[in-house]
Amino acid sequence: MMPKPKRLFYAALSVLFISIGGLIFFPIGMRAVFSVLVTARPTDRADVIVVLAGSTGDRVREGVRLYHAGVAPRILMTGGPFFDTSMAAMMADYAVSLGVPSENILIEDAALSTQTNATGSLPILQAMHARRVLLVTSRFHTARSYRTFRDVLPTDMHLFVQGSDDGVDPETWWRHAEMAETVLIELGKTVYYGVSY
Repeated sequence: MMPKPKRLFYAALSVLFISIGGLIFFPIGMRAVFSVLVTARPTDRADVIVVLAGSTGDRVREGVRLYHAGVAPRILMTGGPFFDTSMAAMMADYAVSLGVPSENILIEDAALSTQTNATGSLPILQAMHARRVLLVTSRFHTARSYRTFRDVLPTDMHLFVQGSDDGVDPETWWRHAEMAETVLIELGKTVYYGVSY
């Protein structure tokens, strides 16, 4: 049997190595968690930009930026009822205030989830004969949005996705309560969608 001081030394050394390993590998694991939620499939040409409701305006600003850059001639706002209006209508008003002509904005105002954003947008996209569709949503929401729309849209519609600047830092999100809440909720929704749809 090893003498007690030697056992204590090896126990302390083990705790030290485990702590150092945790400090090194924990951030890598947290970055990996964030990367599961994010995808980037940008394009410089689309028939329509579809902006999903659910943020504080960053999604609309990104959609408008892409519209003004000439990526697409129209924007479809999708978001359901909100008191006596809809999220889509408020998003459209914001886009108009940012210089998008109202005649270039389409509205889908029944969606209450990412799934219903996709199913509600489909008939509008089909009616306009869209073949290239660019989704705009928060960066942390891009992977689930892309998968959801890809499952709903016909295969002859080319789908792209662009994330807006959502304020979530992939390098430090776990250190900030609000960012951590956002990421963990989206992670839960991603698992739920993976099982349900």
